[in-house]
Amino acid sequence: MVTTFTTRRRFLAALAGAGSAALGGSPWRRAAASAAADSAAQFTNRLRLPGSSGLYAVVLAKDLGQLMVGEMQFEVLPKVPSPFWAYAAEVAGSRVLNPTLLARPGDRVRLRMVNRLKQPTIIHWHGLTNDERNDGIGQYQVGPGRSFDYDFTVRDRAASYWYHPHPHDVAGEQAYRGLAGLLIVRDDDEARLARALDLAVGDTDIPLVIQDRSFSFEGKLEYKLTRDQMFMGFLGEEILVNLTPRPYLDAARRVYRFRILNGSNARSYDPHAAHAAGGLADGSEIPLLQINIRSSPDYKREIPSQLSRLPRLAPAAGEPRRFTLGHDGKSNWTINGWRFSTAHGTPVTVQRGARETWLLQNNRASMPHPMHIHGFQFRVLERRNSPDQIRAVATRSNGLMPQDFGMLDTVLVWPGESVRIALDFSHPFSGDQTYMFHCHNLEHEDTGMMIGYKVRA
Repeated sequence: MVTTFTTRRRFLAALAGAGSAALGGSPWRRAAASAAADSAAQFTNRLRLPGSSGLYAVVLAKDLGQLMVGEMQFEVLPKVPSPFWAYAAEVAGSRVLNPTLLARPGDRVRLRMVNRLKQPTIIHWHGLTNDERNDGIGQYQVGPGRSFDYDFTVRDRAASYWYHPHPHDVAGEQAYRGLAGLLIVRDDDEARLARALDLAVGDTDIPLVIQDRSFSFEGKLEYKLTRDQMFMGFLGEEILVNLTPRPYLDAARRVYRFRILNGSNARSYDPHAAHAAGGLADGSEIPLLQINIRSSPDYKREIPSQLSRLPRLAPAAGEPRRFTLGHDGKSNWTINGWRFSTAHGTPVTVQRGARETWLLQNNRASMPHPMHIHGFQFRVLERRNSPDQIRAVATRSNGLMPQDFGMLDTVLVWPGESVRIALDFSHPFSGDQTYMFHCHNLEHEDTGMMIGYKVRA
């Protein structure tokens, strides 16, 4: 039997049952019959949790003074050291890689990024409200051997954010080779939920970073783009969870929280659970994680009826600002016919403090585009002309999907679909601020499906 995680409440409750379950996903592209045929016995690698092997170790963001960006050897595949790029830090005398940063609203984060790569790089704090310098866009990338000092205050509500590279042209390669980490913001709502359900980060509150990767014959990470992959986006042959191939997790019969991050360059997922006794649904399923229910503790916690409170964000009056997602007929994806160039500056200008409605329209002869807006979170108001499989899971007459109800920084726009979103461009920073709006298929971003927009003071 397959159970689809459709709401946050059902997701938290999913592991309250007995037996063994596999977390799987349905990517929009690639037939996966061979992967679906994998038996449960092939899940032989223990899931890497925060702190194991130094990977994803939990660190307070305000206490982290420096991140070194460099290349090292890491066993992504068991017993096969492979060149791997990581954000490394020294914490209490130990080296941690891609640390999981914890913060609260109001925390001040001051850290130095030191670039030991042979390429320029910069860190983008994905989802956070920062000024343009601390947002981490390509205009501020630094060359090999140089450093960059961040100094910002966490202003956003509780959520699972992340950080990753954002240099021009090579963001996809750098993220693929390993540069990605989580930043978890916790506020009073989050603390109440953790107490109510007895959740602890890394134990029962578990990040799941899903990434697809390809390996050479020697077992080394491989990133070689064909022309088709540059156009469609890179799809790896093996799907990893927390950099673990075919992982398993031993769990108790109780409530767990999983913070799922799609860290793949281009692949989309529809995660759900399938009980081992019922098997996997069909050849389109790709098993990702086996969860073995091993014990039955005396656990009687109830999931609260209200998990959090969302701020209201009303749509602006008047016509929306329109953005058309398409391509130029020459294998280049575009936004309103534009491709990114530093020489073009910022073709879009908004006024500080303005409320706007944006209409994102995807051409029918297209592919799904996860559109990311830097600097500001937004609410989804409506989906129209969605594909049949999206309308089938819509929860309201305005076509919204379950994941559309929170405060978002990225929204997936399907071919032929139109999505209306509401934004508030209020911010506390002085002077004009420049941000990016782009497709988060990283190969699309690298090849120009991105524009700058200016928030005028």
